[in-house]
Amino acid sequence: MLCCHLVNLAQDFSDFFIDKVEGIRSGIARNKSHQQTDSVVPETPFSGEQFSNFSVASDMEIAKIICNSPNKSCELDPIPTWLMKDCLNEQHLYYH
Repeated sequence: MLCCHLVNLAQDFSDFFIDKVEGIRSGIARNKSHQQTDSVVPETPFSGEQFSNFSVASDMEIAKIICNSPNKSCELDPIPTWLMKDCLNEQHLYYH
């Protein structure tokens, strides 16, 4: 089923970036623990608007975002953009 495949793909992307952010945070925490405490500037509390409500994106919205993205990638990307676009073409979800 295409819907299940897209849900799994979205979950894989989510898991990848959650793991990436957690790795960065733990690396920062390790670096902070090795710094001298007198050179550390206290953190400013977050004062912006927090995102708490999200709506589900449709298949068409996701396909349009991917198809309109430039074909840029780096070795940290789970899949190159051009390949993701080709996969969308194979699934007949290519929208302009």
